[in-house]
Amino acid sequence: MYEKTVSKGHLEYSYLKVKLVYESDGDSPDIDANMFKHIITTALNNLFGEVGTSLSFDVLGYVQSTRQAFLRVKSR
Repeated sequence: MYEKTVSKGHLEYSYLKVKLVYESDGDSPDIDANMFKHIITTALNNLFGEVGTSLSFDVLGYVQSTRQAFLRVKSR
C-alpha cells in the first residue's frame, strides 16, 4: 500500500513505514533493530553505491514480530 501526503511548506524530514519481506517466510531469521538498519544500509549501497550509503536515516521504531519499522529521512 502506498500513501502520499502533501504538505504546504518545507519539512526537514520525511517518514517512511517499511516492512522486510522474505520470499520464503518459513525459515526467516529473527531480525533486531540494529540488523534491520544494517540491511537497509546494505540495500542502499547495492542500489546506489557510495551515494546510497551516505544517505542518513534513523529507525524511530521497530516491531520485531512483523519486521516493520518507521524511518526518518531528510526530505532533501
